[in-house]
Parts: sequence; C-alpha cells; structure tokens
Amino acid sequence: ALPGIAPDALAAYSQKPPIEVLQNTPDIQAVRQHDAKIVAVAFYQPGKRTVPDGPSLAVDQPCLLLLRQTDKGVEIAVSNPENKPLEVVVEVGAKLSGEGCTWSERDGVSRIRFQLPDGGQAGESVVRTFTVVAP
Repeated sequence: ALPGIAPDALAAYSQKPPIEVLQNTPDIQAVRQHDAKIVAVAFYQPGKRTVPDGPSLAVDQPCLLLLRQTDKGVEIAVSNPENKPLEVVVEVGAKLSGEGCTWSERDGVSRIRFQLPDGGQAGESVVRTFTVVAP
C-alpha cells in the first residue's frame, strides 16, 4: 500500500518499483531494494540464493541475512529470530576480506563465521563490513 500517493506518481512507481521480490517460497523469502543496494533474505532452513547482478548467498543455519553493497565493499548483518545463540556460516560468491572471512579458491566463495549472541543480546544482529578483493 502506498497511502497518499498521487496517480501520476503511482504510475511511475509501478513502472520501476524500488523493491524487487527475488524469491518467496516456504524455504526462502528474498527481496532487493535497488537504490539502497540492499538484499534481505529470510532463510527458513540452510540454503542458497543467487542475486541477479550480485553475489550468491548461502547459509548453513536458518537465519535472517541483510547484505548492503557500499562503495568500499559489503556490509552483512545476520540474526537469529528465535532469540537463541547460534553460529552461522555465510558463504558469499565474491572474494571478500575482513573479520572472520576466508576465501575458498576451489569453491569460489568467501566463508564467514557469525557467532550470534545469547542472553540479553539474543536476537540482535551481528554486523560486519568486508572489502571486495579484485579478482
């Protein structure tokens, strides 16, 4: 719903919506916001999602994942909506450099371990920034 939008603005919006649904299945829900260069994915089980004109994303645990492309690289946020501690391994189909990140030449993915918090911080996102390494 777009309350208060003018008819001509609605026509322009419908021609080029800023948000694109990439997948909406029982296993994965994924959307992309073009202008902000954000991909948001709800993984209901371990899985993989290829982003058109972007890197593939895979996780080994159910989680919420947000990837934002920046001028310097990517920012990744991971959380557990069940508010429990969890270790999640995220695989990104791009060569990245940063905390907890290792590159696998054989698989063509960067693997990143995210240790999600427990206690009073359970359910909070862990956010890290990575530099894209030129091939």
